Amino acid sequence: ASKPCPDESRFTCVTLAVPRDHLVAGGPTWEVTYAIHEAAETPKGTFVTITGGPGTSGISVADSYADAFPEGVEEQYDVVFLDQRGIGLSGPIQCAEATAAYYASTARPQEPSQAAAAGAAAETYVAACLAEAKVAAADLPFYATRQAVEDLEAIREHLGVEKLHLYGESYGTQFVQTYAAAHPD
Repeated sequence: ASKPCPDESRFTCVTLAVPRDHLVAGGPTWEVTYAIHEAAETPKGTFVTITGGPGTSGISVADSYADAFPEGVEEQYDVVFLDQRGIGLSGPIQCAEATAAYYASTARPQEPSQAAAAGAAAETYVAACLAEAKVAAADLPFYATRQAVEDLEAIREHLGVEKLHLYGESYGTQFVQTYAAAHPD
């Protein structure tokens, strides 16, 4: 399903059903959303930007990032940003209350006398975040980079293109390298 992206974006948002677990046939599906701005002319390719984090919504920054691209990129390439599984328009995991409580902790892991308290605060945070977000702990492995890169492969297939031009920043550099290793062709 495609529709205009939020906030008067010039991008179109497309939602795909992808396997929750790309590594095992069958099973439930999750939805992943990507944003695309089609080239003004016959595209030279598809340029994908993977933002940092993990946890940054690529769709929410698509317009501002694309504004900073060198002249000609949007005219000559189909430009894609995505919200990785669990982020933004792709089934967001949100736990604002748990996060606020965690940041209120005064325990510092770099202080040996506070290491146990910092560890306990982190464990409390994880449990509280999962509860607040209504995410089963058993689903956490399905939010991993290895699964998310297969979502990008599903997007590539959906677009019907042979290759992608990838750009990653911060965590996105790990993501694009993992994708390239999994799909070297």
